[in-house]
Amino acid sequence: MRQLLVPALLVWIAIQHFRLRAVKSGADRDVLTGVLSQSALRRRVDASEPFQGVVAVCDLDGFKAINDQFGHLVGDEVLRDVGNLLRASVRSADRVYRWGGDEFALLIDESDPAVAHRRMEAIQSRLQEFRVRGHGACRISISWGIAEGSGEPLQSALDRADHAMYQAKNHQNRGQ
Repeated sequence: MRQLLVPALLVWIAIQHFRLRAVKSGADRDVLTGVLSQSALRRRVDASEPFQGVVAVCDLDGFKAINDQFGHLVGDEVLRDVGNLLRASVRSADRVYRWGGDEFALLIDESDPAVAHRRMEAIQSRLQEFRVRGHGACRISISWGIAEGSGEPLQSALDRADHAMYQAKNHQNRGQ
């Protein structure tokens, strides 16, 4: 009997270990958008490892108006589609996080700001062709900011990119 119990116990432990890993990896994903979650970004920031690369922070312009005009289900679809677009627009070594409601942070490893800037412009261009199922064309734009990390803590680069994004948003609002 004991000979059967030990292997069965080892199988049970392996299954529980697998389940815990699956739950943990699922917690790293934002349920709505499929990109990495805000808590995953917080853990990376808290690790205090030096960051080398470019941080891009972006925010959907006028997202409240989309929810007001089309409803929250369409707003959720927009966030899901934007998350998919952002993930598809970066290399596998790069990371996309949902930072807040309609804000995203992209960590682009080993890149220069000019490359990140062109990538964000391409994303903006693709959003101009955005269509909402059942509603047709939907004007979506983003404001973004970019900051280079040169071996400093990630939080410093995030703060600078966030500040640059808000400057871009304020500049855009003054121009309207």
